[in-house]
Amino acid sequence: MAIGVDFDGVIHAYSRGWFDGTAYDESVPGAIEGLRALMDKHAVFVHTSRDVRQVAGWLATHGFETTTFTPPKFWNERGRLLVTNWKVPATAYLDDRAVRFTTWTAALDELLHGGRKTTDLRAAFDRIDARHQPTTTETWVSCSDHCGQWVTGVLIMCAMCAPRPVTVCTNDDCPTWPCPDHLALHGETADTCTHKGDSR
Repeated sequence: MAIGVDFDGVIHAYSRGWFDGTAYDESVPGAIEGLRALMDKHAVFVHTSRDVRQVAGWLATHGFETTTFTPPKFWNERGRLLVTNWKVPATAYLDDRAVRFTTWTAALDELLHGGRKTTDLRAAFDRIDARHQPTTTETWVSCSDHCGQWVTGVLIMCAMCAPRPVTVCTNDDCPTWPCPDHLALHGETADTCTHKGDSR
């Protein structure tokens, strides 16, 4: 398994930004030890927009064996760091400026709206299992677990889940979803509920 690690901001502290184009700073706390721990179990490469020879030199001064050649397709060598400005296939990329992709809606929320939820009604319907579709309306709810802030919620009128409308927070990190009544009805736990997280 190959792991790609960004240089600036992850390994190199980068406290003055690009500055004069040199690798001028110390390491991020824990970076040297972290790289060594990864290298013990995986092939690791460092990706950078800087001159790869400069980054390899900086890493060498911190005790790493490096190479800057571009592999034909994959990097799978343990114990030596590849330094590259190519996008090499990897199981994971460690980067301080990454946005984790799950869906285009979530990515656009993060990139265009600063992380605010702008989920549309169609996405709300998609989160509800087909067994629980009688009447579903997206609304704004004040969630006590989010300090009363407004969050996207769904008003559910479902005879299977409750004899009355139930308003639940649909924030993936909200501990009120799924509610205890829902779990009891279906004999599930919060960990096994199929209406939680990406699958709801």
